[in-house]
Amino acid sequence: MKKALSIIEVLISILLISVVIASLLSLKSNNLSLLEKSYEKERYNSYISVLAYDYENINNRNKNIFVSDKINIKDDDLKRELNSIKVNVKDEIKGTKVFDEMILSYQVIKSKYTIEDKTTKVFFTIRLVD
Repeated sequence: MKKALSIIEVLISILLISVVIASLLSLKSNNLSLLEKSYEKERYNSYISVLAYDYENINNRNKNIFVSDKINIKDDDLKRELNSIKVNVKDEIKGTKVFDEMILSYQVIKSKYTIEDKTTKVFFTIRLVD
């Protein structure tokens, strides 16, 4: 009885190891791709959040805003990146409510911020009207 491995057993072992390694490399590649997309979406959401805090200018806007116009940055690399990011802003007055007993009325404004086809955020603002 031989105690050595035959050539077929060695080839099958190498084949199984190669399949496992290829599967692991594919999983790693997919995970890195998903991580990059997640990072990009988080970054775009941060830019939209900065623009959404501009409460005074909410009033039936339907225009494009460049992030660099709203943020003053001294870092040249970041400034170049912000110059290329255009956010489409669309405001829509959803409704106005007036209370008869009181001299109080309010508007509900829906603001939709979109960066190309990459991400979209919707914010609702309640504004007291005189």
